[in-house]
Amino acid sequence: MKRTKKMQENGHRISGKTIIGIDPAKNKHQAVILRPDGSVCGRSFSFETNHTGFTETLPRRIEQRLATPTDVVYAIEGSCALWQNLAFHLSEQGHEVVLISPLATYHARPSITGDFSRTDSKDAELIARLAQQGSYREMPGHSDHERALHRMAICYDKLRKSRQRHYARLRALVERLFPEFLSVLTLDTKTARYLLSEALLPDEFLSLETGRVVVGMQRASRHQHGQATLLRLQELARHSVGQTRGRAERGVEHLVAETWLAVLERIETQIKTLTEALVEAASESPCFAPIKSLRGISSLMAALFIAELRDPGLFTHWKQIEKMAGVNLYVSDSGQYRSRRRISHLGNSRLRWLLYQMVSETSKYVPEVRIKYLTRRLKHGGSRTKHLVACIPQLLQLLMALMCQGRCYEQRPASLAQMQQLETRYQAVQKSKGKRRAQGTRQKAA
Repeated sequence: MKRTKKMQENGHRISGKTIIGIDPAKNKHQAVILRPDGSVCGRSFSFETNHTGFTETLPRRIEQRLATPTDVVYAIEGSCALWQNLAFHLSEQGHEVVLISPLATYHARPSITGDFSRTDSKDAELIARLAQQGSYREMPGHSDHERALHRMAICYDKLRKSRQRHYARLRALVERLFPEFLSVLTLDTKTARYLLSEALLPDEFLSLETGRVVVGMQRASRHQHGQATLLRLQELARHSVGQTRGRAERGVEHLVAETWLAVLERIETQIKTLTEALVEAASESPCFAPIKSLRGISSLMAALFIAELRDPGLFTHWKQIEKMAGVNLYVSDSGQYRSRRRISHLGNSRLRWLLYQMVSETSKYVPEVRIKYLTRRLKHGGSRTKHLVACIPQLLQLLMALMCQGRCYEQRPASLAQMQQLETRYQAVQKSKGKRRAQGTRQKAA
């Protein structure tokens, strides 16, 4: 009902106006002019995605078809990033711009030809008709500071994924040459990267200069690793099942390892610099302190959350954030059939990943989230991931309340007592499961 009411309000707001539907593409945009009575004004036309197309071709084609090009609304499909340059150009010129969802265009295609066939002119007309019906969202008007935060969040996400890919490449190399190394150290530590820069093959670990390498390990690990770790690696190196290499091939393997290590070092430096700038910029937001006050949410998480929302003040209900992230529940119900409830996954994937990271940490400490998590584990058991995703609404409700009230989080004695009771029950159940598991293992051994 709320969605229908919103569409009616949108349709009433632009009623009586001429709508120009634009289907964006990489080299040429396709446009159709729709009169207020719903009839198409002339044939569709295209214009190039350059300065001449935006400032000369598009206005000229509109003037040829409209005697008085006033009260015009530009409706553009929000497809990938193809719409952004034109939309921002028109917005800066003072024109009214609305955005149409590509999903709405896809489902509306049979309304014209009865099938899902696709052409640029057909999509442009559909975009205009959807806007006339009110199925659109307004062009976002974010400030420079909000857009800068959002760009940094996107850059951080790409660097994070790039780091994961390079760690996977380095892991594949180590698994071939010295797989036992991974049972002692994880690759995402400074100690592991330092050792791999010193030696790569098992026989090279046996010939390391112990005193110098131990000092380097202690410096890299802040004295968490030292001579004991190196002796363990050398013991494993004596009986390693890694592939041996000839002299020529050894040089290539070292070159590859040095390449991945250098790239990882560079990425780590860039991530550190970007993180500092992101946190510093986000700390100016009044929502930063309330979000960070939840135990388990770091400064970086709070900054990324604000950056993805851009302007938290635009959200009036926690379900709006839930839907934006694509973690709202989706169900298919028809006749006697009712599917299992699942999250829709239609939304901002970066925000969805961030919410999962936030709920993974807050479910350990924050009573309101921990209570929901423990209740589900005691009742259903099963996957930890599924229960964490189910706790996201509790986290969002708490975050929205803190942001709206502009205050930091304070634990309630009643919630803390309830959490402790559930914790005691959960630990007893886990202990009982451990005993049954151990008993089953002994019976199998017997």
